[in-house]
Amino acid sequence: MMMEPATLPAELEVALMQLERGGGAVHYFVFEVDAEADWHGSDLHSSDWHSSDLHSRATFAGFELLKPQLEPYQLTLEPKLMSSATVSVETFLGVLRAGKEDFDSPSGYLSAKIAALSKNGSFSHPITDGYLYAFCEPPYSLQLAPNEAQRIFDTINAHLFGGFTDDLEIRRWSDNWSNFFEAGLEWWGAFWWTVHNHTKNQIVVLTASATD
Repeated sequence: MMMEPATLPAELEVALMQLERGGGAVHYFVFEVDAEADWHGSDLHSSDWHSSDLHSRATFAGFELLKPQLEPYQLTLEPKLMSSATVSVETFLGVLRAGKEDFDSPSGYLSAKIAALSKNGSFSHPITDGYLYAFCEPPYSLQLAPNEAQRIFDTINAHLFGGFTDDLEIRRWSDNWSNFFEAGLEWWGAFWWTVHNHTKNQIVVLTASATD
């Protein structure tokens, strides 16, 4: 059973294009999920390209869409090395919250982070290597005004995730199964997530790997 790319709303298409033009490092691939299909029961370490597991199938499909974007660089894939683990929304976002809350949402966090970066200051709340980091701190920095970055961030996530709720099923994938990750592993980071939005019957592949 093949995964079909989702038809994206015009507003989302524009936001993704603006992020790319503004130096964003995250790639997004969105697929429709057939709620009636049986996507389970497959070994995630299987070398079978057509694994029936929903998240692994989305990963393979996303990889196929990524390849032409990076030409003439030739991407390689070693399925037997692939592994993934389910993570919480907070781990996916990469937010470490200790003590007093100074923001109420990922969107508010991004506002504070971008404002601090735009003033060449430091941000007191640490972030781990999650989605927020990959979005707002690409190697060459976002070439976007803070309010524009905020608007793009909110638009993308509203359409894809409908708010960062527990309804999302998120997996973080290992970074040892493709040469795509080599650049990011130099220092900045290498990321591959699959996020199943049960409400929208969609699964999103988010990936980033970059260096200077």
